[in-house]
Amino acid sequence: MSQESIKKYIDVLPQKNIILQKDAGYNKAHKIRVLTCNLRGAFSFDGTNAWENRCHFCLEEIKRINPDLIASQEMVQDNFNFLVPNLQDYRILYTLDQVQGGRPMNTIMYRKERFKLLSSGAYFLSVTPHVIGSKSWDSRHRRLVNWAQLEDTLTGKVLFFMNTHLDNIGQEARENSARMICESAKACDAYPQILAGDMNCTYQNPTIQYLLGHGWTDTYAVATGIKNEKFTYHAFLGDKYQPETDELKNKIDWIFTRGNFRAIESSIVRNKNDLGHYPSDHYFVYADIVDKTTTER
Repeated sequence: MSQESIKKYIDVLPQKNIILQKDAGYNKAHKIRVLTCNLRGAFSFDGTNAWENRCHFCLEEIKRINPDLIASQEMVQDNFNFLVPNLQDYRILYTLDQVQGGRPMNTIMYRKERFKLLSSGAYFLSVTPHVIGSKSWDSRHRRLVNWAQLEDTLTGKVLFFMNTHLDNIGQEARENSARMICESAKACDAYPQILAGDMNCTYQNPTIQYLLGHGWTDTYAVATGIKNEKFTYHAFLGDKYQPETDELKNKIDWIFTRGNFRAIESSIVRNKNDLGHYPSDHYFVYADIVDKTTTER
């Protein structure tokens, strides 16, 4: 993948008006909108839901939501080749999931006019985190975390933004992955942090409980008061989806914060287009976040 591919940006539609919670003292003009989206890779066997039939609507939804930070999962080459040239207001960071035949998979996008990149990196969720493509425990797939340390040019404050996709099969792998993420986050506790991604598990799972018990806060629960919202994976069926397992009955796509951040708005995006296509087999989730130490002026 060329350096030019990584340095392209996007033309975004004007941000829609939203009603924010009245949290006295927070500078809402400095809110950060975070979007997590499992894109569902471009697979021909998806039939009518193949990427070519939903890519334009996916792009429209991303632009309409108008995020400042994007955490995407399952970004394969065809997804990348379409979205990156059309999202030219964003810088793109990604890590290949294996040495040969690797795919961008977990991709971070940040608005280039809002943030300055200070550092970035990635590690694999395995007992050998620095070995590219490694996996451990009962994990079915190679899983990783990529991260960016960013300076917010509106406030001058620094934050860490992390993106992950936990395993869909291995419970041991998910729990150990949560431990690794918390260990990494603790080393960065001098800064507020955001963790977004497809966790492949719900509120009641020990993985989510571990994250909540070790410094992370669920933005959706803070903004809406709902701890255990219904499903975000929907198999392209929307509200007609009948969850195949108890684990899929509730939200598995998450945006967490740590430190001085607080969510003032969050939403699960359940839109489909006139042809009945959804952007993905997951609903996208976004949250508006403010820094509690940045006051109104």
